[in-house]
Amino acid sequence: MSMKKLNRKEYDKILAECREISIKKANDYGADVLEVFGEKGAVVRMSDKMHRLLNLIWHQTKPKVNDEKVEDTTKDLINYAAYLIMINRGKLTE
Repeated sequence: MSMKKLNRKEYDKILAECREISIKKANDYGADVLEVFGEKGAVVRMSDKMHRLLNLIWHQTKPKVNDEKVEDTTKDLINYAAYLIMINRGKLTE
């Protein structure tokens, strides 16, 4: 039985999309909240996103906000995970 390979091209595309969203949101919000609350702030935001996904997927709740669909929420979760790594490395801001 052959194992399927991960679609690296699609994976890279998704990470690029996440990066673009991160840049746009950073321009709007900055890094102040994450700087103030650090790891705990990132974990809280990741928890918010996980709860959103649980509602959308497990409970099949219809989104009341158009930009809070499964894909958008998952991209935000990916970005907050990256921010957490940056916080741990001491590299959140320049």
